[in-house]
Amino acid sequence: MNNRKGRAYTLGAALVALVYGPIGASAGLLGDEVGLIDYFPDLSTVYVDDGTATVGPGVEFPDAGQGIGDPIPYESVDVTDTQIILKELTDVFYSSTDPPYPVTFNGYVLTILSGAPITGVSVDPASTESVAAFSSTPTSVSINMKGIKIPFTGAEAIIDVTTATVVPESSTWAMMLLGFAGLAFAGWRARGRVRLAD
Repeated sequence: MNNRKGRAYTLGAALVALVYGPIGASAGLLGDEVGLIDYFPDLSTVYVDDGTATVGPGVEFPDAGQGIGDPIPYESVDVTDTQIILKELTDVFYSSTDPPYPVTFNGYVLTILSGAPITGVSVDPASTESVAAFSSTPTSVSINMKGIKIPFTGAEAIIDVTTATVVPESSTWAMMLLGFAGLAFAGWRARGRVRLAD
């Protein structure tokens, strides 16, 4: 009988850890569906739509911004759980004036298609490349590289991203409470049967 109690307590503790473990943890970007678009010479002109990817191991956009007629990709964009890493694959210059029109934006907009909302962005101190400007909304991060001279091939602009914490919906709480009530009832019935057998 003690062995059964031990197993019941272990099962109960495992269920509590499984259910309550993720609550309050940072959601992050891992597993989110993201889209990347390269804009030039302004935020209303799409230079290259790099498509969508699921954030996971590996580089999500290995040939970001490679337009028609570009012989090689200029950079890659990797998205991790907490960062966006723009890595230079060649020594280029992000134009700030390109006759016959002025350049107001030369960079990327990363859109979160599924996942927790973005609550903040900042340049990581480990960056080896400058960023002209960056901003965010709850569903996107804009990285403007206008006028930046790449210091060397392999330089990285690293943007740290924070997202909202995970909070279960009311229906999730209701299902958890119902499940715990069911476990309690099953334990009460099992305990009653053991007494009858004694």
